[in-house]
Amino acid sequence: MNKLICIYFLIIMCSCNSKNSNSYNDDKSKLVSLKLVCNVEENIDVLGKIDDWCFINDSTFIILSSNKIYFYDKYGKQTNIWNKEGQAPDEYIHPSLVKSYDNNIYIWCDATLRLLKYDINEKLQFVFDAQKNGIKDFIIHNDQVIFYNTGGSNSSILSIFNLK
Repeated sequence: MNKLICIYFLIIMCSCNSKNSNSYNDDKSKLVSLKLVCNVEENIDVLGKIDDWCFINDSTFIILSSNKIYFYDKYGKQTNIWNKEGQAPDEYIHPSLVKSYDNNIYIWCDATLRLLKYDINEKLQFVFDAQKNGIKDFIIHNDQVIFYNTGGSNSSILSIFNLK
């Protein structure tokens, strides 16, 4: 009887340890491949805590950190810094989100609840201030802004506005 239990136990152990070609661990097609990884340099200014980031195009990305917008090339070298902190119409107080669409840069200021649109040369294009509550995120698509609202009121989860 003890021999039978031992043989049964060995069969169970061997079947649990066998490799199956259909197992999840063997499926290499689900792995993400990276084409380029770069370390960001601090050759112009020291980078603080990263609040947000986005790509402008294939060769440029921006990082929002410490109320500044840092421009980087695809190799991770700083190429420019915007510091538009202030209370003038073309400035922001506390930017929390940054996006790029159609070679323009959109910055959400959570202190003033405004969306500012700049061209790539740092010139303010317009200020959108129809949002009355804070947001968690936004996207720009086909001349529309879609806000993901923070909630806490009777407002909807998403708000969509035309930018023209």
